[in-house]
Order: sequence, then structure tokens, then C-alpha cells
Amino acid sequence: MQPDMGNDRFAIPAGRWFGVEVQVSLALPLMLLPLTFWLGVPLGVVTALLLLVTIVIHEFAHVFMARATGGAGDRILLWPLGGLAYVEPGRSFRSRFLVPAAGPLTHVVICLLLLPVAILSKKLGASLHPIQLPIAELGANIPLDIGLVMFSLNWKLLLINLVPAYPLDGGQMTCVLLARRHGLRIATHYALRVSLVTGLLMALAGLMLAGGEYETAALSLVMLGGFIAHMNHISMLLERFRQEFEGSYMGYGDGELDFGQNEIEDDEPQPGLIERWKQRREEERLAQEEQERRETIRRVDELLEKISREGMSALTEHERKFLSEASPKYRHKDTEHS
Repeated sequence: MQPDMGNDRFAIPAGRWFGVEVQVSLALPLMLLPLTFWLGVPLGVVTALLLLVTIVIHEFAHVFMARATGGAGDRILLWPLGGLAYVEPGRSFRSRFLVPAAGPLTHVVICLLLLPVAILSKKLGASLHPIQLPIAELGANIPLDIGLVMFSLNWKLLLINLVPAYPLDGGQMTCVLLARRHGLRIATHYALRVSLVTGLLMALAGLMLAGGEYETAALSLVMLGGFIAHMNHISMLLERFRQEFEGSYMGYGDGELDFGQNEIEDDEPQPGLIERWKQRREEERLAQEEQERRETIRRVDELLEKISREGMSALTEHERKFLSEASPKYRHKDTEHS
């Protein structure tokens, strides 16, 4: 179970779905306010509902992937800033990487399924804009407009979640990759600081875009960047607290990757590509030497048996030469492997 930082303090239960306890924050309706202000009531409500459905699919993907790869997941919290999946990935690198990757993968699948709809709407280019809010009017063809909004939302969520910054999935995937080579402590140290800078740059970019054509989208970028910077600042303080007091690690997470998982903490840095190639060549060389040694022993044993049966004179000149060269080597190797 991941630390929740008090996010579920004002949450109400929404039942158990597929063996997962789902909770809804009482603050979730706040998500409607900016959407209805920017898009109007009808489109804002539809966008909020589609966003909620997408978030539920995203979080359940984390849970199901954790279960499928040797981990566990039993709770999901829906709140104004998205969702929190309380999961414990398995001990393997595969599980720790695929669990956060499962979320963005759902957006890829939804985008592929709705791509024909976006093409038919003739607004594919506008819907692929990284920060501009979904463009639709809910006119005569409402199903087509809803499909376009769903496509645009999932495309933007895919781009956002792939940003290599905590607490986004991209940041967690990046830390897992770095931890495989450098160890979790070093990977977390740098990941938090890079994430903090990334959040500040996103907020700065939003401020620079404010007042222009994408003013509302720029405000969203400022809010997202500020949220990322704030969360990573908290995480850095908690990291410093852990280092100073050597207690249990209290790293902030969004319920999908805990910086302090013992099974990750114990990971050893993994060798790089060249080191792995050298190791493989060395293993092949040792295997070849072992095969040659066994063949030499077999051949020497045959010749010794021949001598015991027929005498030394029964050996050919080639066999004598082989025996004289192989016997010292055989005795040396035999001593090494005894």
C-alpha cells in the first residue's frame, strides 16, 4: 500500500469493481468548474464525463498490470487532479516498468480506436494540438463530436503522462530505467530534481503563452507545471528527511511507484551494453574451454585404456604426440576443477 499523503481524507466509497475498492473525493466536482468556464456548460460537462471515464480506465490498467506481473492492487481514488492507483508492482524489472507504462498504453489504444472518427470530423490536426482544449460544438452529429473530444483528450493525456517528471507515469518509467543501471537511490535523487526543473519550465512556458491565442490552454500548462514542481519539492524534502533520520522512506508517489520499495531499494546497478557483451564473450570462451577440456579428458582416457590393454607400443606416433601434449594440460585442468 502506498502512502496517500491525505488524499483520501474526504473521500466516499463507490463500491468494489473487479475486486478493487473505488473511492471518490468529495472535491471531484471541482473538475467541472474550469471546464465549464472554458468550454461552456454542455461541452464542459461532456468533457468532464469523458475525462472521468478515461481516468478510470487509466487507473484500472495500472491495477490489472500489477496483478498480471506478480504485484497487487486493491484501491483507486478519483480526485480533481486525476486518479491514484494504490498498487505494489512485482519484484521484477518488467513489472516495475510495465505497471506505470500501462496507463499511457490505454491512451494509445483509445486514440487508435477513435482515429477514424477524428479523420471523419476533419479536425484531426486541431485535435492533435498538445495543449489546446478539445474543439467541438456538439452540433448535429453529437456522436462524432463526442468521439473527437475523447480522441483529443486521450492524445493530450498520453503526451502529458509521457513527460519524464514525477508524479507522472513517464517520470516513474524513467526512474525505473535509471535504477536498473545506477540503483534506486541515485536514480531517485536525480529524477526528483529533473522533475522539479521540468515542472518549473512547463509553468514558465504557460506564462509566456498567456494572453495569446491559447490563453486557456496556457493556464492549464501553468497549473500542471506548478503541480509537478510542488509535488517534487515535497518529495525532495521527504528524501532529505529520510537521509537525515534513516527511518522508513516516505517518498511521495501517486500510488503507482513508491520510491522506498524494499525490493527496488536492493537493486544492484546493471551493466551496460558493452559490459554485457564482454560478459557474454567471456562466458562463451569459458564454455568453449570446458568443452575442449572434456574432449581432451575423454581422448586421454581412451588412449590410457588402450595402453593398459595393448601396451605403449600400440600407440601411433600421432597418438603419442597427442598424449604427451595433453597429459600435462589435463593434469593442470584436473587440479583446477578438483
